[in-house]
Amino acid sequence: IPTRTIPPTPTVPSEPTQLPTETPLPGPTPFGGSGQIVFAADGAGNPQLYIINADGTDLRKLTDISAGACQPDWSRNDEIVFVSPCTGEQDEYPGSNLWLINPDGSDLRQLTFGTLGDYDPEWSPDGTQIVYTSVRTGFPQIHLLNVADGTDTPLTNGVTQGIRNIQPSFSPDGAQIVFISVREGPYQVWLMNVDGSEQTRFSRSENRINSWPTFTADGQALIFTQRETSVEVPKIIFSPLEEDGFVEIILVEDLIPRRAGVVSPDGMWVVFESWPLGSNHELFIMTLAGEQITPITNTVEAIFDFDPAWRPNP
Repeated sequence: IPTRTIPPTPTVPSEPTQLPTETPLPGPTPFGGSGQIVFAADGAGNPQLYIINADGTDLRKLTDISAGACQPDWSRNDEIVFVSPCTGEQDEYPGSNLWLINPDGSDLRQLTFGTLGDYDPEWSPDGTQIVYTSVRTGFPQIHLLNVADGTDTPLTNGVTQGIRNIQPSFSPDGAQIVFISVREGPYQVWLMNVDGSEQTRFSRSENRINSWPTFTADGQALIFTQRETSVEVPKIIFSPLEEDGFVEIILVEDLIPRRAGVVSPDGMWVVFESWPLGSNHELFIMTLAGEQITPITNTVEAIFDFDPAWRPNP
């Protein structure tokens, strides 16, 4: 994906617009390609990881860790990275580290051993590296970990300026990383090369707060969560890369909160967290056009189902 530069006199979009109906997306294939999702749920005690089919069937518990587990991500090599300890859905996880586990619950092992907090992990497309947020220098910054040899490389350096760089995610080809930074305005979407070079602001969202950016499966657009500073109703935004952040499309235009959308491996579905009744957080899927919204979970014993991630195609 070509590196984008910021135009000299950008025009900030006044309000995100609704997805135009005259440009329909291709019809989705059933259940997002791989058809499985790993997520966190906070039933009795601290959150644990669960696996479920994208049609809502075959729910099974993956972890039973007293300190809790959350923020899972599934590799092409069929390993799941996650964060522990975890006491609930948070923006930061003080004292947490990265762990690995197999989808059948075997081979649980600790991957990082910091004391201040490592979280927001995501696998590279080839399953050899993990990009994540670390507070080891006292302020959240983005690091890249080679899983095989343990080599850890910091990609951002905002400690001396008091700049948070968080929530990284790989492009489908592994060449770029999208992330959130506060270096120019509150919580904007940024892009950089996988080696940390060419860090460039993407979003033009004025004072709106952005979070959880990810690429679409074809690498041609980003989706991320956005909310107004004065309104606690997050929405999922679709933004084509070729528009350099000047086009922000709300996938569903209503008053129901939706956040943390992740596109399926086949590029047709988005899994996300929502709480339409105001308290019980469940997982839903919808098409990339914001249609066919369907609940996946209905775990009445859990207050929160969150942090969904798709199983990659083989």
